[in-house]
Amino acid sequence: MVQEAEKYKAEDADHKKKVEAKNALENYAYNMRNTIRDEKLVRSSIRQTRRDRGCCRIGHSVA
Repeated sequence: MVQEAEKYKAEDADHKKKVEAKNALENYAYNMRNTIRDEKLVRSSIRQTRRDRGCCRIGHSVA
């Protein structure tokens, strides 16, 4: 059993890095989406069409 655990240790570490990277990307995307949707924060600085386009692209990146 110990030999089997050692055998898959590198694969587990690689998988863990991939999962952490995916989680970080999704977290960033959701934060950006929420920032873009916040009317008070971006109403004057970003036009509605750009906000919609940004939300659409963010949605595709996490889907």
